[in-house]
Amino acid sequence: MKPNTINIQELHCATGLCNIGNSCYMNSIIQCLLGTIPLLQIFLNGSYKQHVNINSKLGTKGIMAKFFAELAQSVFQKSNSIYEPRNFKIAVGSINSMFKNDDQQDCSEFLNFVLDGLHEDLNEAGNRPRLKELTEEEESYREKMPIRLASTIEWERYLKTDFSAIVSFFQGQYSSQLKCLECGTTSTTYQAFSVLSLPIPEGFSNRPVDKIPLDKCLEEFTKLEILDGEDRWNCSKCKKLRKSTKKITITRLPSNLIIHLKRFKTGMNLQKITKFIDYPFEMDLTKYWPKVTTKDEAQQLLNFPIRGQTPPFSYSLYGVSNHSGTLGSGHYTSYVWKGSTKKWCYFDDTRVVKDVAKTYVVNSNAYVLFYTRKN
Repeated sequence: MKPNTINIQELHCATGLCNIGNSCYMNSIIQCLLGTIPLLQIFLNGSYKQHVNINSKLGTKGIMAKFFAELAQSVFQKSNSIYEPRNFKIAVGSINSMFKNDDQQDCSEFLNFVLDGLHEDLNEAGNRPRLKELTEEEESYREKMPIRLASTIEWERYLKTDFSAIVSFFQGQYSSQLKCLECGTTSTTYQAFSVLSLPIPEGFSNRPVDKIPLDKCLEEFTKLEILDGEDRWNCSKCKKLRKSTKKITITRLPSNLIIHLKRFKTGMNLQKITKFIDYPFEMDLTKYWPKVTTKDEAQQLLNFPIRGQTPPFSYSLYGVSNHSGTLGSGHYTSYVWKGSTKKWCYFDDTRVVKDVAKTYVVNSNAYVLFYTRKN
């Protein structure tokens, strides 16, 4: 889906958002989403209306899309001022009671909720019946395929029931393969994502000088994991629990990549990981994308749409949602790149700094990162 082009000069708005009872988590995410140019364009020019599917089974009958459009249009009509996103918060709260009250919430959960809601509202295939699961024979055949080919086939299957602007703008895919170390049997599943949640590796201190490169988080996410003891896999061939390996591979990289840093450890007490993640302004993720391995695979891939999956996969940072304090009593802010002014803006609810030095953007409170693919 290609949005009608809006003059990029109109998209430099730096409007503050009122905090409506601990809604800084919402404001921080809104500012970053409004920094996503293709998303902003379809809601400013109204072209999103052509794709609203009120019959989408999991949608909100267009409520999420309608109020997000109202929000975007109001913010950009009131450039350089302050806007109260009360209508949007009420609409969101009416869909999910978790966001109805004045409690502090996790901005990454809110982000996933908004993207899911917009996707289902704009899902042109949202009223189609769900696809039948593969038979054992089909799964066995798929398991023997090279990963590049198998993941492409799975993506095309996915698009039969999930096809929206959100898929086009934000969604990627990863595979998770389990392998029995006794007999070699494998089982691979494919998962679409709008937000890529990355673990923070252990073995680094909390000292500010000991920064962890973002690349280390990606390596932690995709590393080969041994499953033993209570984590053993129930092998379908051996018919018993076996020591196994698990390998995640990013099989599809999106136009706009959102990365959530898993700073909160679940358990008896929710703990925050305060380590400094050193994320780059520019990065190339081509090495994480599986290559074509044979001529036959390359030939078979010609039967499918490319859908942007051509290397290199180079990205530029355009948004950072920050979290300071604890989950229960913390505060959210954001940095957003305004392309038309070639400047970074800082948003702290109604407070806006329109020209922030680059050195401030990479900071220890970063929680959600927004990258856009070059070209």
